[in-house]
Amino acid sequence: MTRDNVEGIRRALIDVALRAHEDARLSGLCAEGAWEAAVDAMRSLELHPDA
Repeated sequence: MTRDNVEGIRRALIDVALRAHEDARLSGLCAEGAWEAAVDAMRSLELHPDA
């Protein structure tokens, strides 16, 4: 795995977590619930190796 691959994975995880957290807060979840939503989003993100 190259450094670019690792950085791409890091960016994807951060992006999906930020979106999930923001969506959860806008939906009225408390801070803890929004954090849980962000973690769940990172866990469910499907990562595909370069073809």
